[in-house]
Amino acid sequence: MDINQLQVKDQVCASLIGNASWLDAKLQPPVGSWLDLQHFHANLSCENQQPVLITDPANILALDVRATVNAAGKLQVSGTLKPAAELPAEVHQAMQFVGAPDAEGRYRLNF
Repeated sequence: MDINQLQVKDQVCASLIGNASWLDAKLQPPVGSWLDLQHFHANLSCENQQPVLITDPANILALDVRATVNAAGKLQVSGTLKPAAELPAEVHQAMQFVGAPDAEGRYRLNF
């Protein structure tokens, strides 16, 4: 994480400029070997007095999310993901637990 600017005023996000990265990302599923997810990058900012993380969808999962945290600490995430074809079949099979894909093969995330 690299934060270039952060201002908190009256316990709310007044200004945030930065980025976050997960380099050499790996995940071990319940069965099988480690999955190489390569890397994820995101920008950090403030919107409506809340910190916001927005991912760059240029990653092996095409993870394109917007995450915010409100003053009460509630996390809200919305966006999509679409695992790359070269990922193991187990990854694609696991997507059934996320929901049905849209017409472009993306799975919606909302929580």
